[in-house]
Amino acid sequence: MNDNQLIRACQQNDRTAQRLMVEQYSPLLYSISLRYAPDASFAKDILQEGLIRVFKNIHQFDPAKGKLKSWLCKIIINAALTHYKKLRYDTEVYGLDAPDHVEIPDVYAQLGAEELMKLIGQLPEGYRLVFNLSIIEGYSHKEIAELLNIKEASSRSQLQRARKHLQAIILKEENEYYESRAI
Repeated sequence: MNDNQLIRACQQNDRTAQRLMVEQYSPLLYSISLRYAPDASFAKDILQEGLIRVFKNIHQFDPAKGKLKSWLCKIIINAALTHYKKLRYDTEVYGLDAPDHVEIPDVYAQLGAEELMKLIGQLPEGYRLVFNLSIIEGYSHKEIAELLNIKEASSRSQLQRARKHLQAIILKEENEYYESRAI
């Protein structure tokens, strides 16, 4: 069944088609959820909320206006942002201080996607959101500011701090690795 047939069947509330869509797209959508969630439990909540939105709004999807995969990914990102906003009680994001300048060792230039996602997952929540939206999803700082209801300058600042924090995490892990090898 191609995407257009799948969409039409889902729009007619065909449970088999809905199950097929979930099976086909859940791995991708879950990986997106993991980028925004502090742990797997939250990622599953985001995925579930996103899939509920998908089936609630599937009748609005028009294949002539875009691809199903892109539409699904956008819904999951919006579900993650909504989830974040529900949990957030303050618009200011506080994180750990990172050094002003940290070099990333060459050995980390070859980080795999899984390792990189684990490192990004260690970022404080606000940093992680801005980093994902900017670097991974390609949103502008203006768009991020609108999505998160923050100032554009705050988005830039959070991205800079996220990068420094990520560099500090990488250096810490590298130091721990070399210290364990020296013993």
